[in-house]
Amino acid sequence: MGTDMKGYEVAYKGRVYPALEMHMFWEGSRQREEGGTGFMPAPTFLDVLVINEDGEPRIINDETHMFRFMRIKTKGEAHEHN
Repeated sequence: MGTDMKGYEVAYKGRVYPALEMHMFWEGSRQREEGGTGFMPAPTFLDVLVINEDGEPRIINDETHMFRFMRIKTKGEAHEHN
């Protein structure tokens, strides 16, 4: 079971899709980073379950830097002001 991503959109290769679920994968081991930070290293690859432009579920698998996640704002949510 992956991470629930409902309420988010994902930008991938110039297109934006509604995201449903995400699975993270690490290349090599999941050992903690050197230096004793206590943080796990960032995942290397992601599988993201999306709804494509035809309304069909699809899984996109690629390196993590290829994805940008954006929270979908709902009506009535406050707008940020600079």
